[in-house]
Amino acid sequence: MLERLFKLQANGTSVRAEVLGGVTTFMTMAYIIFVNPSILNLNGDPKGLPFAAALTSTCLVAGVMTILMGLVTNRAYAIAPGMGLNAVVAFSLVLGQGLTMKEAMGLIVLEGVAITILVLTGFREAIFKAIPIELKKAIVIGIGFFILGISAWSCLLFSLPSISKATCPSAKAGKSMSRLAVSILAASGSTRSANARLSIACGRSS
Repeated sequence: MLERLFKLQANGTSVRAEVLGGVTTFMTMAYIIFVNPSILNLNGDPKGLPFAAALTSTCLVAGVMTILMGLVTNRAYAIAPGMGLNAVVAFSLVLGQGLTMKEAMGLIVLEGVAITILVLTGFREAIFKAIPIELKKAIVIGIGFFILGISAWSCLLFSLPSISKATCPSAKAGKSMSRLAVSILAASGSTRSANARLSIACGRSS
């Protein structure tokens, strides 16, 4: 049945190889189960999503979409929420721009529609090929440091003072941002100084 459905021999693979590949892929990306809800929860801020609901949604979306990818396209690709876009929703749209989670998620739906149009027209692939390989590698490395920062902060390996309203007037959720977003920025070492990090967290250009 599996051979008839997935044409394993024709694709040069076997049930054992696919099972091992699936387990390896799951172990590689299982961190998303907890990291994605942690970001969207905004460290318990009322503006964030409930942790349990975000965790359940993350698992359901990843599971259903990965199964559909295999059944519809016969491709062994795992699909899950992207690390990076969730940070845009949490830190930029909600904490930075003051949108509600519903409004931010509405923008994500529109973004999905736009991406679908770009895929169908072939424009997305053209853009992807135009991006230099160095930039592609830098994006992957940056996401890696981002996840590392969250993990280190969660394990209490470091912490930074909270940003008060006097220091950062535009950050109403200063405590949430300083404990998570600013810690990640500091751990990555991507900014030149503490003042630059603070300017980024407050939504000001340095």
